[in-house]
Amino acid sequence: MKTKLKICAAALLASVAIGATVYAANLTKKIDVLYDDIKILSNNIEFMPVDEQGSQVEPFIYEGTTYLPVRAVSEALGKNVSWDSETKTVMVTDNEDIEYSKIAIRNFFKLFSEKRYDEMKNFTSGSVAGYEFSEGVFGMKEASLDGIIYAGNKELENENKFAFICHFNMTPAEKSVYGSNEREIGFFVEVLKDRDEYKINDFYTGL
Repeated sequence: MKTKLKICAAALLASVAIGATVYAANLTKKIDVLYDDIKILSNNIEFMPVDEQGSQVEPFIYEGTTYLPVRAVSEALGKNVSWDSETKTVMVTDNEDIEYSKIAIRNFFKLFSEKRYDEMKNFTSGSVAGYEFSEGVFGMKEASLDGIIYAGNKELENENKFAFICHFNMTPAEKSVYGSNEREIGFFVEVLKDRDEYKINDFYTGL
């Protein structure tokens, strides 16, 4: 099994600690902010925003408003984020690779829930293409996809691969790593972009 992926996301917000200096509109002032163990969920899946060095970027509250790291949150939603330093503008745009990868995952597990096993092979690549899906998918005999969030791994992106944390309601297969009473589980689903097609390329744990 592969090791756990970190959700890689760089925050565009300035790093702020209690009493830190904040810059806005060419003005400087000191503010007090509240860190209150704020959790971020995307499609009911919690993720930890981190910067490009892997350090946690914690959301905070200031005067009743909760501030989130724009890059971390946007990339978790499958968006591209860029910063124009001249105009001091954050630009958030759609990431087509992420969106098409999510569609491939949804289609794949929709077919699985409908027991259309032969058609599932049209959405597979590599070793996954050789699976016998009537026997189950990654230890699941039946499953419905409950949530999906992009894991934001840049190394995989360079290989035209995209990893997603997926959560399921499921029934374990006869031979499964999951307990007979387990129903809510999660694991990584990797999608490969092959020309203009997006296919399920791998499954692995690490959650």
